[in-house]
Amino acid sequence: MQITDEVIEKIETAFNIKLCDWQKEYLKNDDIKIISTGRANGRILVYTIKTLLADDEQIKLRDLKRISKQVDKDYGVKYSKWYLKYILGVSKILTQAGLKTGLKK
Repeated sequence: MQITDEVIEKIETAFNIKLCDWQKEYLKNDDIKIISTGRANGRILVYTIKTLLADDEQIKLRDLKRISKQVDKDYGVKYSKWYLKYILGVSKILTQAGLKTGLKK
C-alpha cells in the first residue's frame, strides 16, 4: 500500500496520536536514515506500521523473530515474545481502521 497523507490521517486517528514529521516522512519513503534515534520516540511503532502495510510482504507469524531483529537489536526470547504481541496488536488496530495489513496467521 502506498502510504499517503490520507493513510497517515487514518493511522493517527486509529492510534489517537499525532505523528512527528520524521515519522510521516519515514512512512511515505523507504529511507531508513530518517528514523530518529533514542528511546521512547515511536521508532518501533512506525517501523511496525510500515512493515504491516508493505505491498510486497506477506508476514507469517513464524517470521516475526526475524522482523523483531530488524527493528531493534536482538534482545532475546522475551523481546521476541513481546514483539509478537505488539505486532498483532498494531495489526488489529490498523485492520479496525480499514487498512489491510500483510499479516497472515
